[in-house]
Amino acid sequence: MDISSAARTMMRSRGLILAGLAAVLVSGATFVLTNAFAAGKDEKTASGTPPGDLWTVRCQESDKAKEHCEVFQRLIVKESGARVAEFAIGFPEKKDLARGVVVLPLGILLQPGVEMKIDEGKSYAFKVRYCTQAGCFAYVNLDKDLLDLMKSGTAARFVFKSADGKDVNLSMPLTGFGKAIKEIG
Repeated sequence: MDISSAARTMMRSRGLILAGLAAVLVSGATFVLTNAFAAGKDEKTASGTPPGDLWTVRCQESDKAKEHCEVFQRLIVKESGARVAEFAIGFPEKKDLARGVVVLPLGILLQPGVEMKIDEGKSYAFKVRYCTQAGCFAYVNLDKDLLDLMKSGTAARFVFKSADGKDVNLSMPLTGFGKAIKEIG
């Protein structure tokens, strides 16, 4: 087998794995929430995250010795530990306007975008910007009012469409969000 044949076989295998993950997601597999984070060389997690708090703080040191921190929560497939989705929020420049990134699985329709609701409140729509092997990335700006809703809310619900056009609903509890966002804000 030559190198190009091996590469095509590997890409087909990767595509089947990703398609399988998307199928599991659409079929209603059991998801479990985790705030596990494998810290990288220049990243630190907040110490002593209390049990029950589902939001974790992680920071990355920059060249200027100043740290960039964000809060995040990850949804994983219980059986395999594979990430299904992640929601991270930080304050890139202005302290009054937060920016969030939602990482969704591959195999979703990009055009309809993503809808987010806090509990049963107003719907916030935003677009998926791009996809990589790590997933599909959608960005949302969060003003003070939306952050306040999240601090007092019980769950953030994301709705998007699978590749076959079916609605996919993911819910992330907001337990510990207010405490975590205060730590970085």
